[in-house]
Amino acid sequence: MAKLYGAERFAGGAWTRLAASAPVLEDALSAFDLRTDCERDSPTHAILIGRMAALRQDGSARGLVYTSGTFSFPPDLSA
Repeated sequence: MAKLYGAERFAGGAWTRLAASAPVLEDALSAFDLRTDCERDSPTHAILIGRMAALRQDGSARGLVYTSGTFSFPPDLSA
């Protein structure tokens, strides 16, 4: 798979923006948008700390989780 840069990353799919203007896929099962309060550098990553600006969830389908080398569905926490 070729690496995509800049606007090319958003060429596929239907995109929209939430409260803090982060691009999100319109058909994502869930999307959250943060306003960054601060950023900390570590040797291998940047750590962003922020406040939730918007949350959008589609309750019509279950999400898929990848952990410990396998895919699974998370438990239903609505009950």
